Amino acid sequence: MNIAPLGEVKAKFSAYIKKTEDGPIIVTKNGKPVVMMLQIRDEDDLERLLLAHSPVFQALLERADRRIAETGGLSHQEVWDEAGEDEKLGELTAAVQESDKFEGEGAQEAYLYYIEGEKR
Repeated sequence: MNIAPLGEVKAKFSAYIKKTEDGPIIVTKNGKPVVMMLQIRDEDDLERLLLAHSPVFQALLERADRRIAETGGLSHQEVWDEAGEDEKLGELTAAVQESDKFEGEGAQEAYLYYIEGEKR
């Protein structure tokens, strides 16, 4: 991790963007950290960062955690039952639950079978 003053980062911004390939850069103003520069490798990285810092998403997770703590959450079967209520999810649920017909290839193969419409 690198630490750099704001004035230096402003003067050499492109170079600091390149340096994020080696790890995060902490930018300081008057000796105090104010910003962290991170490299974003793909859309998944961006989505994870945005969700991690989203107050709305964090509140949703906190409510879900409280509900799980209070009610014990859903059983594995209840999750599949609820997913089955949606027509498309129901088809996928059935394919995954019947994955034993794929001779040990498992749920991932069942999913691919469903998505690609392959006939085996």
